Amino acid sequence: MTTNLRSCSKPASYFLNFRTFATKDFTRVYLDLLPENITKTELEMFLFGHGKVHNIKIKGSSASVDFEIKEEAIQAVDALTGRNIDGHTVVVRLARRDLRIGSTDWEKEGKQFIHYTPESLLFSSDYYYYKTPKDLLQAAEKCWFAGSFTVKIVALENGISIESHREIGKFWKFLVPKLPLKMSTGYDLGLGFISAEQLHKYVYGVYLPLEEFEEHRENVKKMIFAAKEIDNGVVRKVLEESKFVQDCKESLKNISLFILYDKVLYWMVKDDQSVDQHDVLELSNGDDPVVYKEEQKEITLVHG
Repeated sequence: MTTNLRSCSKPASYFLNFRTFATKDFTRVYLDLLPENITKTELEMFLFGHGKVHNIKIKGSSASVDFEIKEEAIQAVDALTGRNIDGHTVVVRLARRDLRIGSTDWEKEGKQFIHYTPESLLFSSDYYYYKTPKDLLQAAEKCWFAGSFTVKIVALENGISIESHREIGKFWKFLVPKLPLKMSTGYDLGLGFISAEQLHKYVYGVYLPLEEFEEHRENVKKMIFAAKEIDNGVVRKVLEESKFVQDCKESLKNISLFILYDKVLYWMVKDDQSVDQHDVLELSNGDDPVVYKEEQKEITLVHG
């Protein structure tokens, strides 16, 4: 189910959280973006050392597995998401119900989430960095998440949900130079994300001397602090005045920007009205946008 983020009064961090779903005495975890032909044995090896599991079910590039102990399921999500299997970056998440706006009791619902913020991820990164011996892999991964979550929160607070690594970078590099910020603030925002990306590369085997590693972590910390100076009113104005959004408005008068994801823009009818048709706008390497129409009641993933 799609959700109009602009109609939600809760902070953007609510949309960056996982929720536990218990099956009898088990806690279910989903794995996505797996290799198409992965076997149960290969998946068991991937999960080995992260707790006792049951009921492994594989369907295409996705799988589900039940953990006996809730805490081990949570730790497995924390440790395994973003890891690589045969060239595929795997997404590991706790099962969750659909997030719905309107009738949801957010005060009650929020208590069932594990909340991640850039600050809490930095704290986690520090924990792994300063422990003995240092766990640089985990420290780098948590610092990358802290930087990328900073970008995602700015986007979410302005009605855009970014769902891919590449689009996180494209959005930030588009936005930061256009904001009326102090030179030092703009510098920290730009350099911090570059450092976050370097730490992300470290997770996948790109070597960094310890001195550079620590410098990148400090740059990410400065980025997160600098992001607090961003004015969402200015961000919305920049988005509204950009040619990117103007082109969309001219073609699609009755819809509002919802999601930017890997060359594909998703759109949602204003005021959450249900319709039989919606427009999906696809961008291709800077060319003028082309509008496609589909018969559907919900906005779904469209691959270019």
